Amino acid sequence: MTTELEQAMKDIRAWYVKVIDLAYCDIGEAGAKQLADALKINKSITTIYLSINNIGDDGAKSLADALKINKSITTIYLYGNNIGDEGAQSLADSLNTNTSITLMYLFGNDNIEESTLEQIGSLLARNKTIIERRRTLTALLSCLSE
Repeated sequence: MTTELEQAMKDIRAWYVKVIDLAYCDIGEAGAKQLADALKINKSITTIYLSINNIGDDGAKSLADALKINKSITTIYLYGNNIGDEGAQSLADSLNTNTSITLMYLFGNDNIEESTLEQIGSLLARNKTIIERRRTLTALLSCLSE
């Protein structure tokens, strides 16, 4: 296990941490699974940088399982991770239940079908709309309570 991943695991347990940056740390599929297990219980992290880690489809599937549970993450960078269509489809499936993620960077994963990318884009756009509606409703309720 890399030193960066060990530190990230400690940071995830410190509930005040908002950003985890493991870009270029070569955590691989096993590291992605460890990270995913920790993310299932974390409620503070909003942004994760995982670019260039070779997590592959299995790592993406592990993260997708965590994203079905974690509702604090809004942005995840997965650039250049050798994620194929199978892993991307798992990520898309996680967005069916997760409405907090509004940005998911998948550039540099060249084996993802265009239809899967379009599905992910559509779900992310839906999430942005949901969040905007929540903000509008919160503001309206605030005005009504004054």
